[in-house]
Amino acid sequence: MLPTVTDFNELRADLEFKTTEAERAQATLESLTTDKERLRKDFERLEQLEQKIMAETKEIKDSIAQMNSDIEKFSDVERLKQELREKEVSLNEEKEYILENRDSSARKLEGLEEEYEALKKAVEGNDTYTQLTNLQKKWQFLEQNVGNLKEAIARKADETDYVPMRTIVVELANDFNVLLQQHLAKNAV
Repeated sequence: MLPTVTDFNELRADLEFKTTEAERAQATLESLTTDKERLRKDFERLEQLEQKIMAETKEIKDSIAQMNSDIEKFSDVERLKQELREKEVSLNEEKEYILENRDSSARKLEGLEEEYEALKKAVEGNDTYTQLTNLQKKWQFLEQNVGNLKEAIARKADETDYVPMRTIVVELANDFNVLLQQHLAKNAV
């Protein structure tokens, strides 16, 4: 059975009302979703800020503790003066010890240098030393000559190496033979 015009108009009015309500509900949902996302981001920023504040608070507490420790340390001026005097005495004793050792070390060094020079003159006057020195110089000269000869031999070997040239000539001869055979085949026909 078909609805009457009045029923139809009521249904249409009801449909329009529900459509309007659905659109309003959708707009409200979108607005609430946007607000939720904004609030979530605000919450994350607040958590980061809280962590930063906690870290800075810890740093400040540590700094205050260090300052309090320094205040205690430096407030006892007499103890600091006593420590400085003891340190000064200790450094002066160390300085005297080093100066004494420096002088004795300088004397020992002079003695060792004189002994070295004497031994050096004795060795230089020795015939065996002179012969060894001359042989060493001759050996260095011969090693240099051997190196030069090896380089010269390598250059000559490169100059007289016929294999690359032979390869080129064989390839040219093969190419020439192919061309000649092609030419003869054309003329024979």
